[in-house]
Amino acid sequence: ILGNISLHKKPIKGDFTLSAYVNVTGTSNAFNDAAIIFNYVDSNNYCFVSLNEGNDANTHGIFIVKNGVSAQVADFQNTIIPETPYTVGISKSGTNIS
Repeated sequence: ILGNISLHKKPIKGDFTLSAYVNVTGTSNAFNDAAIIFNYVDSNNYCFVSLNEGNDANTHGIFIVKNGVSAQVADFQNTIIPETPYTVGISKSGTNIS
């Protein structure tokens, strides 16, 4: 089941800063999560931020998918609390993502 989805349909080329408001819907499941996809080239090449309540298996951070293989480049140590709004900021400068 999909929750709220927001899509920015215009490609952003070069460096950018993106801000998004995220609210993870709480359930009885400890795997509540949300994601923001950015720097999308195709289904095998993109970046994403994953906010995961349980941070199981390092699923809470910044990831790069290259040629279909996902690699975590930063792990978030803070805890996500469901039903709490968060502001997520993503910046890309050259090849650096933060």
